[in-house]
Amino acid sequence: MKALVLAGGIGSHLGDITKYTPKSLVDVAGRPVIDHVLWQLAQHGYTEIIMNVSYLYGQIIRYLGDRVVYFYEPMLLNTAGTVNNLADWFDRDILVVNGDTINNADYTKLAKEHKEGLMDVTVLSKNNKCAGAYMIYKTLAKENFEVGKRIDECIEGHVFYYNQPDIVYHDIGTPEKLTIARNYYGKKTR
Repeated sequence: MKALVLAGGIGSHLGDITKYTPKSLVDVAGRPVIDHVLWQLAQHGYTEIIMNVSYLYGQIIRYLGDRVVYFYEPMLLNTAGTVNNLADWFDRDILVVNGDTINNADYTKLAKEHKEGLMDVTVLSKNNKCAGAYMIYKTLAKENFEVGKRIDECIEGHVFYYNQPDIVYHDIGTPEKLTIARNYYGKKTR
């Protein structure tokens, strides 16, 4: 199964933490956050991974090697633009995950709910707040997703929020959120 990992962001809200380190390589519990993300995908059978990269992308490529396929964006396209540009890579519905969010989501259930639902995009959520993952119908790719927009801006009215109330998720987008994730997943840091 195929998944797209969004990992091109600068991480400017993390300040000095991401001055010389891409956000996806920031340490959480002794491992870069991307390791947590890729492990979770593997647990649900996602073996073909493409990752958008931009800021300090060379470090990501050196770290991950050939574990994923890379899509370099000299200028970030936002979620919808990345999905649009990679539409030809999809051969079926695709799971899109944020590369800065660690969770214990059941991606298998998310995919099942998506296939059974009537909406074009299924958003993994907790209390109707996105928990960093989306399932997207392949047929939507090029015509519906505009460069520079978020998914919810492009598919208004065609989104289903699949709530997993017991999900635990942490994005590491700010120093405060990073501290919470580090405390939750373990005290060990590099």
